Amino acid sequence: MCRQAAEENDIETLLELLWAVRPSGEPGTPEYSPGKLTSVDVNAQTWAGWTALHHAATAGYKEIVFELLRAGADPDIKLVLNGYTPCLL
Repeated sequence: MCRQAAEENDIETLLELLWAVRPSGEPGTPEYSPGKLTSVDVNAQTWAGWTALHHAATAGYKEIVFELLRAGADPDIKLVLNGYTPCLL
């Protein structure tokens, strides 16, 4: 789920997954209530080593990258095929 939200640049879903927050404002203008970090594995990998952070970094989704790092995503995880980390993509 976390990786899918990162691939789709879906910040609202990502925040709900990571921080257990719900939108508290008008639709289309999310203002999030405070939450605590959930047990979602932000470093979950595909067979090739891709994480949510790899996908977000590759696509240039800065807000998603920020939230993943804030939630503890590891920027040093390497892809299986070429050894690239999210910073190299």
